[in-house]
Amino acid sequence: MKKLILMAVAVVMVAFTGCKGSSESNELKECRDSLTIALGELHALRFQQMNDYYKQNGDSTGIDKAEYLKGFKVVLSADTTIKGKSFIAGMQAAMQEMSTIEMMEKDLGITRNAYFNAIKEALSADSLDVDQQSINNVITPLFQKVRELTAENDPEAQKAKAATQAVLADVVKKGGKKVTEDIAGATLVEGTGAQVAEGQTVNVKLTVTDSKGEVLLSFGDSARPMPVAQFAQYHPDMLKAILLMKEGGHSKFYVNMGVNGRTPFEYFIFDVEICPAEQPEDDVE
Repeated sequence: MKKLILMAVAVVMVAFTGCKGSSESNELKECRDSLTIALGELHALRFQQMNDYYKQNGDSTGIDKAEYLKGFKVVLSADTTIKGKSFIAGMQAAMQEMSTIEMMEKDLGITRNAYFNAIKEALSADSLDVDQQSINNVITPLFQKVRELTAENDPEAQKAKAATQAVLADVVKKGGKKVTEDIAGATLVEGTGAQVAEGQTVNVKLTVTDSKGEVLLSFGDSARPMPVAQFAQYHPDMLKAILLMKEGGHSKFYVNMGVNGRTPFEYFIFDVEICPAEQPEDDVE
């Protein structure tokens, strides 16, 4: 994008340099026409880059040029009063939320029309008697509940749930430990150091993979300091799993991600090694 901006500036500078000092209206018109054509070609280049992006990300047909131009002209045709600016602001807001809107339709069953009517209703009030935090406190549990209820009525999701439960049961059957309904752990190396405690920060080597072995997160070969409580961000029950470990221990936890994975009820494998705490230099003999 920076390159495109620089190209645009260069085109403008060259065009106006060529017109500098011109007093002939025809020459000015020719320069202006040339500049306009060059700027149009610059936009076409930007369009092509955007079109290539669409093609590379699942939409093989790309962008329809006629519809693109129609949408572009709608914006250009808007008046410059507050009414016109408000119209454009609404279009920009919808465009920025489009990926979220598509997710709401696909994963939550909230239609575009229903979402629009909810916005319209909320804006009908003279003022909103809510703040960001309070509305988030309402949305977060409802978001989770809708996803859970949607998954209950989805045969494919229930099939995946059964498959993941079978994997966790197999881990326990082979000598692992059932941590919770959603987590089974297999100990690779029994720790001999201090028991991990809630509230402490541990040195940890962590790798997270999906069921097919794709690495989703990796700390590499080096241990990193990490607050124990932070494990709960991956899954609420991961805190219970980590508290079962000792320094020097190495475990694999098979975690049913429920409705919070990339797909409902897929499982992730957390490969966790709790490394001994580094001693201060004064304590080293």
